[in-house]
This record gives sequence, structure tokens and C-alpha cells, in this order.
Amino acid sequence: LATGTMPNPDGTLGVRLVSIDYYLANPVHGLDVVASAYLGLPLQRVPIVRIFGSTSTGQKACLHLHRAFPYLLVPTLEEWPAEP
Repeated sequence: LATGTMPNPDGTLGVRLVSIDYYLANPVHGLDVVASAYLGLPLQRVPIVRIFGSTSTGQKACLHLHRAFPYLLVPTLEEWPAEP
């Protein structure tokens, strides 16, 4: 793709997902979160999601998605048992 052009009229880029992974890297000021929202301390490493795929025109793509923090969901009981 030429710089500044997108294949879709609405300015989006569609990518057919082939593989996805992540790596940890030093945060980039202006692009990544650089401090913990909970502790206020500087972050040493941040996760970067890497997406491999191809566009609708068949062009290969490798996207690096910043500011995508993993989370953990722990389901709980709807009602907690009464204390003994």
C-alpha cells in the first residue's frame, strides 16, 4: 500500500488473520502507556500484539497493535454462600 492510502473507502484496512502473537518491548513515549495507572510507576515493558495476515487484495500485512493490555476475567458465583 502506498503511504496514506487505504483499500476501503471509509479509511479502514481489513486484514484476514493468519496468525497472532505478542511480544514485550520498551514503551515508546507518545505511542504507549509509559506509567502504571495503579501504582504510578514507570513501565519497563509493554505488550505489543502482532497480527499477521493479508488484505482483500492479497497484500501481506504485519500489524503491531499498541495499547492492547491483556486482562484476566475470573467468573464468580452469582450469590456468595453465607459465612459459617
